[in-house]
Amino acid sequence: MADSVKNIYEYQLFGLPFMGCDLCGFNGDAVADLCARWHQVGTLFPFARNHNQNATTSQEPYVFNYTLMSNVSDNTDLTYTDLIRTAIKNRYTLIRYFYSQFWAVNEYGGSFFKPLFFEFGSDPEAYKLIEKNMLVGNALKASVETTNLTKLDEVDFYFPEGTWCQLVPTIQQNFSECFDMSAGGQNMSLRSHMEDYYVHLRNGYIVPA
Repeated sequence: MADSVKNIYEYQLFGLPFMGCDLCGFNGDAVADLCARWHQVGTLFPFARNHNQNATTSQEPYVFNYTLMSNVSDNTDLTYTDLIRTAIKNRYTLIRYFYSQFWAVNEYGGSFFKPLFFEFGSDPEAYKLIEKNMLVGNALKASVETTNLTKLDEVDFYFPEGTWCQLVPTIQQNFSECFDMSAGGQNMSLRSHMEDYYVHLRNGYIVPA
């Protein structure tokens, strides 16, 4: 899963921005933890689909409709299917933004799903941990723990210079969760249980609703 993030970055260098991968993996039998987290990061890819070969077990979202395991979350009310459903809904909530960014890439070039250093090339920290710090277009920064699926109460995610306001998960009060990095980028510790992944809006941009 973490490698799929890097592989899509590589295709940006080749001038092929509209890329994705087979969510949950193509070969081998997918497990619920991996499939749920892969949907969380994968629904931010330019191209996203759940697909596998016919010799493996089914991995449609409804297959994993059972409660989260205790090693990945303390929440006993959610199922893995719930998490996948939420990730897909979040993608469609942002679909106008996706289309707008795709149009701009088509007209002017550039890339959609990219590491932080594509935009913050002079920041040495932007070159680190690229598998869990990613830019989605020019306006959104995603923070997804792709290397460890167990529940972690604190994971450091890097936020470059600017102001970053949380969009996912949805907050109760607009812009009550903004990180002010105007003095320079820094790491922020965020919880990473199975239900947790984050998308922040960069200052100076809007997302069409």
